[in-house]
Amino acid sequence: MWLSVAVLFNVAPTPLQEMLRPLADDWRVEVRGPVSLPGGSVRCPAYGWEYSICFEGWGGRADQEAALRFRVYAPGVRESDLAKSVTRSLLRLWEVSVRHAGLDNPIRYGRVVHVFLAEGGRAGGEQMFVPWDTASGSSSVNAVYIYSIESFRRPAEMFREIAHEYGHAVLPAYAGFTEPERFGNGVLGEHLLPMLLLCEHRADVGTDDMMGMTADQLEEWCRAKSYPLTDAVWKHGPNLKALDAKNLGAMNAMVGVPLLLAESKSGTLARSFALSTSLTAKGLLAGVKAATLECDAVTYRIPSRLKGTMVFVPCPSGYRVVLGKEAARSGDWAKVVPSEDMKVRIQRNGKAPMGTEER
Repeated sequence: MWLSVAVLFNVAPTPLQEMLRPLADDWRVEVRGPVSLPGGSVRCPAYGWEYSICFEGWGGRADQEAALRFRVYAPGVRESDLAKSVTRSLLRLWEVSVRHAGLDNPIRYGRVVHVFLAEGGRAGGEQMFVPWDTASGSSSVNAVYIYSIESFRRPAEMFREIAHEYGHAVLPAYAGFTEPERFGNGVLGEHLLPMLLLCEHRADVGTDDMMGMTADQLEEWCRAKSYPLTDAVWKHGPNLKALDAKNLGAMNAMVGVPLLLAESKSGTLARSFALSTSLTAKGLLAGVKAATLECDAVTYRIPSRLKGTMVFVPCPSGYRVVLGKEAARSGDWAKVVPSEDMKVRIQRNGKAPMGTEER
C-alpha cells in the first residue's frame, strides 16, 4: 500500500478539508483531518485501546451546512492514510444509503458512526452499540471495529468488510437467522451498498472511493457475489420456503429482494424498508408490497444479462402489466416477458396509461 511522506517519517499529516465530488449535484461530502483529540488521544469504548489519529467524514445537502457522519480513529501516524481512505469509502456508502435506501446514520446515536482501526483482535470486523465515557461525558455510540489492520490490505476484502459493518450500523436489523450471523443487515450491506454505488454512477467511482478497488473490479465482484442472489429472485421470485428457514440460504433469499429493487431502479427500495411490518424477511416482503401500493405505476429496468429470460417483479392484486407481457402470477409477484428495451411497467387498475405517480 502506498504511504505518504508524513507516514514514512512518522510525522503527523497536515490537517486537511477535502471536498469530494458528490455522486449527485445536490449533495456535498468532505473529509476533514486529522482533527485534534482532547489530550492528544482517546481510548476506545470497548477495549480502552489508545488512538491518536482521527479523520472525520461530513455530508449533507448542498444548500445546507455539512454535518458530521463519521469519525475514523487510527492508533498512530503510520495508519493515517488508511484512516483517510476508510473515511472516504464510508462517505460514498453513506451517500447511496441516504439517497437510495432512505437511511441516514441512526439519530439515536447522533447520526455519527465511530470507526476504530485496531491493531489487536482477530482479523475481521464488528459493529456494536456501546457506552463511551469521554472527557465531555458518557453516551452510547454506534461503533465499528476493524481488527488486525496489519492483515487489512486486499482492496476487495477491505471494501467488503467496511460495507458489511456499515450495513450493521445503518440498515434495518432484519433478524431471526442462525447463520452466518443473527442479523442480516451486515450481509445486506456488503451486497446492497456497493451495488447502489456501481449501478448509478459507475463513471464517477474511483479507486480512492473503494479502498483501492477500480470500478471494473467492483463490477466483477458484484457479478461473482451479488448478482447470483439477485438473479435467483429475478428468475424465480421470492423463495418463501427458504425464507421460513434461519440458515445462510434464508439470509441470501432475503438479501436478493432489496438487491432486485436496487438494480431495477424501481424507486421503491427506501419505502420498502420504511414500511416493513417487522424486522424479519417476511416483514420485508410486506414492506415491498406496501411500497408498491403507494404508486399508481412502477417501472422496473431489467439487467441486460437477463435478455431472453422471463423475470419476476412485484405486482400486487389490483395492478396489471402494461409494458412487457405477463405470463403468470405468484402471490404479489408477476412473471413477465420484458419489453424489447428490457423494461417492465406495472400499473394500478383503472388508471390511465401513464399513472399520476410513477417510480
